[in-house]
Amino acid sequence: MFEIDEKLTAYLDAENLSVDMPSKNHASVWSNLVMSFHQYRNKYRIFSQLTVLLNGKETVPDLCIYPNEEINWEFDEIVVTQTPVTVIEILSPKQGMQDLIEKFDFYFQTGVLSCWLVLPALQQVVIYQKDKTKKVFISGKTFDEVTQIEMEMKDIFA
Repeated sequence: MFEIDEKLTAYLDAENLSVDMPSKNHASVWSNLVMSFHQYRNKYRIFSQLTVLLNGKETVPDLCIYPNEEINWEFDEIVVTQTPVTVIEILSPKQGMQDLIEKFDFYFQTGVLSCWLVLPALQQVVIYQKDKTKKVFISGKTFDEVTQIEMEMKDIFA
């Protein structure tokens, strides 16, 4: 794993740029999400840190949801060109929320149907749909109308 040096950090700050630097909370939420999605394994495949090529641009969401399909263990795909149904991004401490909102706009343009924005510091999940509607979840259960995936907020932020 590489570390960002002080000069690069100063440059990013000066240019008002952000960088996705996962943290302990980010990793914890990511792990909790992966475990919670296990109950949907017969309907969906959940991929982590998958490089996806959409409209000629490579992107690496924290998690992607695809319809369940057989995995070909002999021939791996380094870059996947199939559009995911749902993309999940977890806001990192040094990352700007606007960057993720712009990413979601790009994802929707490429055919993604829903995007989750997970905010560890606020213990919130915002689920955006392609029609620009969004729902904010702060307690109880999340529910994605596109995938019909539901999970307890307490399981995400355990």
